[in-house]
Amino acid sequence: MENFKQINDIYGHTEGKILLSKVMKKLIKMGARKIMLYVSVGDKVAVVFERRRIQS
Repeated sequence: MENFKQINDIYGHTEGKILLSKVMKKLIKMGARKIMLYVSVGDKVAVVFERRRIQS
């Protein structure tokens, strides 16, 4: 996620966590599974997920 550090700096860590929660819920709604969230030093964020296969 680009500019996540700025979100935390401007709005605070609580709002940053709320945003991450909303992103995760949106990914789940879009069919993601096995979601992994990585937050590193400097508030850099990576989200890795596997998409569900659509059965036809």
